Amino acid sequence: MVTQIVFPLKPPYLFTVLVRLQREFKKIRGDIMLASLQGKEVTIHFIDGTNVCDGVLDQIDDKFVKYLTQYQTLFIPITSIRTVSIDIKERQRLRVGFAP
Repeated sequence: MVTQIVFPLKPPYLFTVLVRLQREFKKIRGDIMLASLQGKEVTIHFIDGTNVCDGVLDQIDDKFVKYLTQYQTLFIPITSIRTVSIDIKERQRLRVGFAP
């Protein structure tokens, strides 16, 4: 006996629904990952190539991130963030000079 699966949606519409579900899943996964960094000192890299560092993620919303530095409070739209990095170890600086 052969069973046939019938989709009530036409193929182009089904593809659109799948793409939307994939985007929502990425958004939810990104929100969970960002929420795990709340309260930690991070560096935020923006889409235009600039960054802010030495600050703490204070609050995370579905549209904005509240980022506190020593001198200012930034409300950053999530759509402008490219990456968020956390420094886990101090870099060793290269020694400059001449030794015998």
